[in-house]
Amino acid sequence: MEIRRFRCVRCSAEYGEPMGICIAPDCGQFDVVLPVFVRPADSIWKGDIITSAKEVIRMINVQPLRPYLIPAGERYVAGIYGPAGGGKSTMATRIGDATPGPVLYVPLEEGIGETTRSRLRWLEVVREDFLIAVVGDVATLDRIVADRNVGLVIIDSITVSTLKMRDLVAFSRDRDVSIVAAAQANKQGDIAGDNTSRHLADIVIRVEEGAWSVQKNRFGKLNEGLVLG
Repeated sequence: MEIRRFRCVRCSAEYGEPMGICIAPDCGQFDVVLPVFVRPADSIWKGDIITSAKEVIRMINVQPLRPYLIPAGERYVAGIYGPAGGGKSTMATRIGDATPGPVLYVPLEEGIGETTRSRLRWLEVVREDFLIAVVGDVATLDRIVADRNVGLVIIDSITVSTLKMRDLVAFSRDRDVSIVAAAQANKQGDIAGDNTSRHLADIVIRVEEGAWSVQKNRFGKLNEGLVLG
């Protein structure tokens, strides 16, 4: 996807070229300036664009995938991070497919296009209650969650939105909904964004080269495996 500008995830300063350090006043942080894609949430939202995975790929009678070790019946906020192309979106989609619905998947980077369609077809996600919506503001997200009785929201990715991990934690608590947020990794290999992201999330999963590892889990032990294992 084409990149036209770069934004500091700490202070929101924007630049026309990659920057190793944010030079905005009162910031000066390293490795916080990340690419902004040409289709972030605030530019692709055009009303209530919401559909289901089954409608997107038009397949039927496919068995669900084996679930991951995510706590059943617990409300949680999970952060999935890693380098580009490492499998974050695939991991997030599989967690959603393994979670009792309704589930809402918000593809902020890709929109409801061929990339999303191909992933759903490849992973054989055909549930009527696996909902996909391009949502550009929290009020609309809140309404969809309430109207559709959504139990899990997947934000893919938080890096191209204006949301912070603390916003997702507050939304999860206020609406009693679990959240999975995909995020890019910074140059140090950690979650891109403010330093509280890892601390605030209940579960932190790193995905790289098709393998995942749970690095934090307040519900139990740490696990690892293959994204398509």
